Formats: sequence, structure tokens, C-alpha cells
Amino acid sequence: SQVLLWRYTGQTDIVIGTAAAGRDRPELQKLVGFFVNMLALRLEIDGQWSFRELLRRVKAAALETYANQDLPFERLVQELQPVRSAGYNPVFQVALQHERVEESVLPLAGVSATLLPAQTATTKFDLSFAYFERADQLEIGLGYRLDLFEPATLRRMVGHLRQLIEGVVASPEQRIADLPLLSAPERQQLLADWNSTQAAHPSDVLLHQLLERQAAKTPDATAVVCEGATLSYRELD
Repeated sequence: SQVLLWRYTGQTDIVIGTAAAGRDRPELQKLVGFFVNMLALRLEIDGQWSFRELLRRVKAAALETYANQDLPFERLVQELQPVRSAGYNPVFQVALQHERVEESVLPLAGVSATLLPAQTATTKFDLSFAYFERADQLEIGLGYRLDLFEPATLRRMVGHLRQLIEGVVASPEQRIADLPLLSAPERQQLLADWNSTQAAHPSDVLLHQLLERQAAKTPDATAVVCEGATLSYRELD
């Protein structure tokens, strides 16, 4: 998820939130109550790292974060004093959840039980990744704010995440900057279809004459952009 965010945003300092159960002591294991605390996992990413190196650093950062899981997230916010807004969560806006799913069901005499996926219509964060690890597969779910993302955008994001995972499996020593992101149809569209800009021009007209014709049609349209400076077709003519 962090590699995907880095590739999407170009930001090297990535902070995501993850939940800690808050039951790290034996006497809390069977105690009724809500002990979950949100943790802020921060990682500075370098595109020159291999995925194995990234994984090593993520592990070190996660262990350091979980070593301080008793600090309430609200206290962290008080100490950091970030700019607050009712429109987004402080410190992090992207959350990650990872669970190992047990296939066993509750044994009841004379009753058959079936596990059903939970259906939710709200999200607490701008974007959230959920990884459910089963015996033979990894299921991925995404939650997102409808006023920020379109469903088609999230479908592309899932496709890009899958491409990254397949690239990591194929070559974990590859630089994360070189991991594949686009699908084959997207590469075809970006590199071939959108670059197919050949156009037929009359062979008896010189270049400056074509420019004069365009300047007569759209004199105020932008013709040239270079290092922040622009020229209209009239100015270029």
C-alpha cells in the first residue's frame, strides 16, 4: 500500500494509520470492552530500495510503532498539534488493516453457522486498505470517500495494486521504482494509442504558411509553452 501511495503521489514521507487491538497483556485477552487504538506508521521511501529492503524498513518501523501502542492516539494529536479540520482525520488520512481469517465457525448443537462478510456504507478515512489473509489466498478490500474518488478510480487502483504485488512476487530484489504499475491495456493506451498523432499535411504548403493559417483561425490560442512562458499563435506568427 505504501509503494502504491508513493507511486501515485510522489511523496517520500508516507504516514498511514493502523489499528492495534490493545490486548497485549494476558489479563486483557478475555476482558469485555473496547481497547482498540489507532497507530500512525510513518515511513520515508527511497525508490532505489529493493522491495526486500523496503520490507525490512517497514518491519522495523512497525515494531517501533507497536512498542508505543499504549499511547492513545488522542494524546498523540494533542502533542503534535496538527492543523485540524472537520473534513479529514488528523495525522493520517489513509488507513490499513490486516487480518488472518480463521475458517472455523461457531459450533452449535443442531444449528449450522456460516460466516458472512460485513456490509458497511460508511468510511472513517479518505482511503482505507483491508487485507484478509486466508489459507490459500489474499483478499483485498478498499474503502473510500465518495466525494473524493469515483468507483472507476478505485477499480484502477486495485488493478495497479495487483500489478505491484505480481511484480514483487516475480522479482523481490527489483527496485521499487521499477516495479510494474500499469496493465497491458493501459500501457498500450498511454504509449501507443495516445501518441498516435500523425496527421496528413498538404505537401505544397510551407511550415510558416501553416502557422499563418492557424494564427488566422485561432490568434489568441496558446501555441508555445516553455519554462512558464507562453506565446499565442498571433505572437508566434
